[in-house]
Amino acid sequence: MLSKQDINYFWRKIVCMNNSVLSTICFLLEEKRVFIVRGDCSGILAKAAGVSRRELEKIVMDSTGLEISFVVDLYRVQHARDLLIAGVDYQVVWAMSGFTSPGALNRAFECIVG
Repeated sequence: MLSKQDINYFWRKIVCMNNSVLSTICFLLEEKRVFIVRGDCSGILAKAAGVSRRELEKIVMDSTGLEISFVVDLYRVQHARDLLIAGVDYQVVWAMSGFTSPGALNRAFECIVG
């Protein structure tokens, strides 16, 4: 599983490319933790970055090779992991991490961890 340092390095490397859209996304995910918002996180990111959702998806895919939903899930799974380590009950971790259901957390975890 990717650590916070891995995720932060990943984004910092992209931000160093001087892409203002990715810089905005990085700030919103790392500092504002918008991934906790359940539902349409990519819509929120696109609006904040001043681009359409389709443009956002293309920029992220072209720059990282990853879908924006996968990137958001990376942050959500890492946050869920941190909550579990802190002793938060598993039954509420999914909601506190921005997932729409316990199944969504499980699917994201399996997809990311393998």
